[in-house]
Amino acid sequence: MATRTVDFEDTLPVDGGKEHENDFNQTDSMIERDRGSRAFIGFVGPAAALFFGYLFGVTFAAFFKLPLVIGYTVGLGIGALTATWLVSKSYITNDAVAAFVTVNPLVTLSGGGSALVTYGPGFHFCFPWEQRSGGNNVDLREAAENFAVQVQGTTGTIHVKYSVRLRPDINRLPEFLAGAASVASDLGGVISAVIVEQLATKGVKGAVAELPPLNAMLEDEFKHGKSQGEKASDFEKRFGVIIGDVTVGEILPSKEVQKALDGASESAALDEVVARTLGYPSIKAVHTAVEGGKLTSEQVAYATENALAMTDNLHGMDVKRQTFTLRLQGDPDLIEAAKGLVPIAPALMGALNKGAQGGKQKGAK
Repeated sequence: MATRTVDFEDTLPVDGGKEHENDFNQTDSMIERDRGSRAFIGFVGPAAALFFGYLFGVTFAAFFKLPLVIGYTVGLGIGALTATWLVSKSYITNDAVAAFVTVNPLVTLSGGGSALVTYGPGFHFCFPWEQRSGGNNVDLREAAENFAVQVQGTTGTIHVKYSVRLRPDINRLPEFLAGAASVASDLGGVISAVIVEQLATKGVKGAVAELPPLNAMLEDEFKHGKSQGEKASDFEKRFGVIIGDVTVGEILPSKEVQKALDGASESAALDEVVARTLGYPSIKAVHTAVEGGKLTSEQVAYATENALAMTDNLHGMDVKRQTFTLRLQGDPDLIEAAKGLVPIAPALMGALNKGAQGGKQKGAK
């Protein structure tokens, strides 16, 4: 079983011992973004559009010697339309468990840092020139993925079923959008490889007993706490996800191996029934008694047939027994002679029955 190393920082209480709310609900406060500049542009932009629209109208009217009322009316109209457009482009609203990613073309032109900007749940100011696309909406809810892997153990084939719960990491949404199509299959491949490596050197029975240690190892390998930060695994950083849980729910041998195991268990149970029927503690003691002459093979066979019948394991065999009761009276010598026929009485009765059936068939012809 893999040992687990605990970072001391992970054991420290957060906010006076209370778990941080962001550990469970990913909020916009977890995202680094220039909020002040965006709020300033959101308020000043529409007001500036109205002012410059009015100024443009007045200047235009004065230049062409038109009435000022026409100039500032047209100017205010143009400013109002521009201000309305700016207001509609200056904010983003997301659902409670959703995020959105925009592209800032000014950063692209300047060759600065990342041009992708993330906005979390709720209402947020943004730059009006940021480009938006419906495909950049991200659902932050956790989803479950189910996988199955086949492992060739040392004594047979093993089938393993496991599930993974993961969700997008709000701090790495660009990476998530880039690999969203393949994250599930890639994650299944990585975890399956770890499971195969863990169970390939074990027998079927050992693999079945490996379920709790295997789950503990997978948790240590892939689950890095509620708040990832820079402690996220390489896989999480690459695909921008948070792995909430990895659980192996089932480890079973193949049908062929299961059938063989069931046969072995059934045989052991029948041996115990036979031994108890004959009054011995184990089948080994029964064999010893047969070798010592205390039991006969016929007695063991009789007890075996009874055990098969009691456990409904005859599998099509037809076992018939007949009991014959002989009452002999008369000459003692004749009685002694008749006693000698008792061991072969069943065979004689069988022969007589066959003869009677043959006579009926000939009579019918």
